[in-house]
Amino acid sequence: MDSEPGDIIFSGNGGLTCHQFIRAVRERAIEAGHQRNDEWMADYASIRFEGEALKWFESLNDETQISWKLLRRSILSHYEEPAYEESLPTNSAKGQGSVFTFTGKDKNECQEFVREIRLRASAEERNDDLEWMIGLASPCFAGDALGWHASLPIDVQTNWRRLERAILIDYPFPPAATVFPARIRVEDWPTNVAPSPSIQSIRNREDWLQQATERRRMYEEVTDKSTPCWLLVQTERDIPSNALATGFERSGELLYSARVWYNDFGLVVGKCGKHLSGAALPLHRKEITGISPFEVLVGDPSYFRWAAVPYQGKNRSPIQHCSFFAVDAGVEMFRPHRAAFICQVEHEGGLHPGKAHSYSDWVQIGYDKKEAGYRTHVARVLAWAD
Repeated sequence: MDSEPGDIIFSGNGGLTCHQFIRAVRERAIEAGHQRNDEWMADYASIRFEGEALKWFESLNDETQISWKLLRRSILSHYEEPAYEESLPTNSAKGQGSVFTFTGKDKNECQEFVREIRLRASAEERNDDLEWMIGLASPCFAGDALGWHASLPIDVQTNWRRLERAILIDYPFPPAATVFPARIRVEDWPTNVAPSPSIQSIRNREDWLQQATERRRMYEEVTDKSTPCWLLVQTERDIPSNALATGFERSGELLYSARVWYNDFGLVVGKCGKHLSGAALPLHRKEITGISPFEVLVGDPSYFRWAAVPYQGKNRSPIQHCSFFAVDAGVEMFRPHRAAFICQVEHEGGLHPGKAHSYSDWVQIGYDKKEAGYRTHVARVLAWAD
């Protein structure tokens, strides 16, 4: 990639702040028409490090170096500062006028930012061009707002209607209703890991059904059906063809992960299958079956991987293991501060999906009307691939 006049340089200890650098890379990507090209943006940024920042960049793993999504998160994590200084002077994005800044200091600024995007879209007769509006808004985030934007699910980052709603209603918190399940970072399994804010916002079955119905509506607007989502269905006959298989019976029938808000127990993770009646939940030494409606996890398998979880033992001594981003799945009210995840274990000649909780040496599955428990070291937890 050839150098251009006015190219940016990031040293990490003077000159541009990390927020200015990330914003400048986004602005350059928009100018080049590559704002949706994750690899191009990573390549562009990779040759703009110097000094200590270059040493830090070279210490990153290959996966982070070639993905702008992962690289910008690492930059923020390593270099983020409490304040944001004046933005870098740049040429305007093609057809979008001068770049302005949104720091999210209060609700008034949130409203003014959305209004400015709408006014500029109207002036360019692009009110219905959601991609253009996202391209205009994306490089404007700075300071706390930039960190918030980077943490949003990709379906919110890339859809102006959802981003607009998140800015006006949810900021500075993550939006409650999103298509993508949240990414829950698990650094150390023997410590409590909290569920996502969207799951914590659910207080009863009515809340869950309202959120699940809205999520299904949003999913139906998505053209790419490989998109991961907890999808609300009425019966096992409605399980879609793109449901993510997380196990199988000894006879070969596929099993999928399901979740349901059940009585006062919370959002409980279990399983479903086209050969079963409704969802089945492992709960209090029983397998509760025939529950409808329920949510089933759908999406392309390439988004996911299975992560090993260690068994800590009776002395609960620290254990070194690779951190991962687990797929947000549920929460049970008798342990409301601990996220519930999807797991799978071998059982009776099959591979069965169940539930796992951080700070626990046990995972649970349902089988033959009973709840079966297994030590974590024989189970795997569903995680995001990147």
